[in-house]
Amino acid sequence: MPPARMPAKVARTAAANKAARAGAAKAPPVARSRFSQAFGRLGTGQKMAGSKRAGSLLTLLRDTRQELRKVEWPSREEATKLTAAVVGLSAVVGIFLGGVDFVFQELFKTLIRLSGGGA
Repeated sequence: MPPARMPAKVARTAAANKAARAGAAKAPPVARSRFSQAFGRLGTGQKMAGSKRAGSLLTLLRDTRQELRKVEWPSREEATKLTAAVVGLSAVVGIFLGGVDFVFQELFKTLIRLSGGGA
């Protein structure tokens, strides 16, 4: 009589249990922050494998130039329109904040005068 076969689900579970027992001697992985997961060793002062100090500035400049060539720069007309929008919006926000400041200034002057303080 042939040996009985285990169902696939049971076989996977048995294999997973065996793998878990084999890996039980390993230390648990170190918990890493999302920042650390995204940027790796950035800012730790540790050198990455294969990185060289000599020529790193030249490499940085070369890579930066290559990346800047990939940028799709706006046309002069588009840049002018966007600059005008930023200046206009800044002026509107400045006027609004100036008005709010003036209202609070007058409010506090009135409160001080009513409370008997002030000249």
